[in-house]
Amino acid sequence: MSYYFPFKSNETISQMFIKLVCVATETNSFLEDWKESASAWGFDFDVIGIGEKWNGFQTKLELVKNYLENVDRDCIVVIADSYDLLLCGPPSELLHKYMNISDGGSCIAVGGEAVCFLNGHKHSQFVNNPVYKYVNGGFVMGRPEQIKKAYDYIMEKTPFDDQLGMGMYFDEFPFRVVVDGNQELVANTRSTNEIEFMENGRVKHS
Repeated sequence: MSYYFPFKSNETISQMFIKLVCVATETNSFLEDWKESASAWGFDFDVIGIGEKWNGFQTKLELVKNYLENVDRDCIVVIADSYDLLLCGPPSELLHKYMNISDGGSCIAVGGEAVCFLNGHKHSQFVNNPVYKYVNGGFVMGRPEQIKKAYDYIMEKTPFDDQLGMGMYFDEFPFRVVVDGNQELVANTRSTNEIEFMENGRVKHS
């Protein structure tokens, strides 16, 4: 289960904007919750893939790559899971936090998790919190060309699994990716016990 919880923005990035997108091949209550949370916080978002046949993660990779062809080059894109993720903060705060951990947007940011499953890659790169150092493919944030470059690599190496491929990409090109080990952008949890509720419907990773 994942939650996005950002922090305060500042004037230096006020002119930038975020485009939020998820891949969902069918509509269900989880997607409706995702859309409701994104709307409540004022995100500009797109849902892509409704009605498409799901052929594994290659479907996601192809849909996202095609989508990126028509996205403004100057925006910051967030590729986020929809069936197990809720938004719980405004895009300005997410953007501010992303710029902080990505050295001003010089690389993409991906979620971090504590356990390396069968579809994880045991990389050897630095992560700001070694407890949550493994790449989670459910959250990717960066400029369109940065994400496209990563997805091109994944399509070549592991088209059957975007998470495995992103871990390999991070291992091979560590300066192109930062893992959100401190759970500042997205909280990847294995239990709701890891989530602390705050005021105004906000949550944070414990």
